[in-house]
Amino acid sequence: MWTQGSSQELILTLVKESRYFIEWTVPDMLKADDIDRACELVDLVRLLTNWLFDWDGIWSDAQKKQSASLETSYWLRRVLEISRTEPESLSA
Repeated sequence: MWTQGSSQELILTLVKESRYFIEWTVPDMLKADDIDRACELVDLVRLLTNWLFDWDGIWSDAQKKQSASLETSYWLRRVLEISRTEPESLSA
């Protein structure tokens, strides 16, 4: 996703859309008492927000872009894991 040929605007749009989707998802997770996973997704929103504040810096710095790429890979796997499991209620 973060390769040389990637469109900066396309990735920026995906980052923004991901934030919105998570913001819509987390309240339902809280209602289901799935607090731990909701907190993880809130952490992801924080990361995405930090990227938005330093977007030009990340895009122009090869090391920052590589770091963002690695974090993206980690979070992609983690979000897929979260989506495939049943909610864990704290009251259980």
